[in-house]
Amino acid sequence: MIRKYLVTVILATAMLLAGFASPMFSGRALAQQGPPEAPVAPAADVSSSFTYQGYLQKNGTAINGSCDFEFRLYNASGGGSQIGGLESRYGLAVSEGRFSAELDFGPNAFDGQGRWLEIRVRCPAGGGSYATL
Repeated sequence: MIRKYLVTVILATAMLLAGFASPMFSGRALAQQGPPEAPVAPAADVSSSFTYQGYLQKNGTAINGSCDFEFRLYNASGGGSQIGGLESRYGLAVSEGRFSAELDFGPNAFDGQGRWLEIRVRCPAGGGSYATL
């Protein structure tokens, strides 16, 4: 009788310990209890403009000088629709290949969906044809 009781207690203890230990060793985390926190509202309006920084080289050599750029935003990587207007930057300084342009495709350009940026450039500025990067 004592042996049967002892085996039952040992089995119950082992099952209880296995229940507590399994989340620690299973690679899963336990979720936090309670409701999720409410999202925090922005303190101010967020601008739709952003800064694009790039690196430009020709035949493996960094460009130095000024170049003309055209930026277009699309809703697909190919065959998509253009979002917003053409953003042109004439005579943009390029130093050791690095350039920076402030762009703004409008307040509705970014709605959580994927966007693709097309960049066309001509160097030196003011002449020749544009090349798509």
